[in-house]
Amino acid sequence: FYAYDPLFGGGVYVACGDDGVQILDVSDPTTPTLAATVDTAGSASAITLEDRFAYVADAVGGIVMMDVTNPSAPIVIGNAAVRGSARGAFVQNGLLYVSTSAGLDVLKKPRVAVVSN
Repeated sequence: FYAYDPLFGGGVYVACGDDGVQILDVSDPTTPTLAATVDTAGSASAITLEDRFAYVADAVGGIVMMDVTNPSAPIVIGNAAVRGSARGAFVQNGLLYVSTSAGLDVLKKPRVAVVSN
């Protein structure tokens, strides 16, 4: 599964199973380049984006949350446990919907503190 984000330079975010997440720069669609790879604890099966955050369904790793403000240097900012194994994710209206091996989990989207230097 993948997600496209036109807001941050046209990145494509790909859930790559045991290889985690790959972020591709497709600002020039004729020559996509690998911008970053994020290793996840589980097996990344789906990804969804909202604002500057990515939410990865990571099998037994639950949901992995990343700040992708800079797509070439994503930051893992936390994770959330789900029942069973996370297989899919969708975020809307402050809620994170996660399909799992045990059914559907609905989580409140976590609040993230912004730290400035």
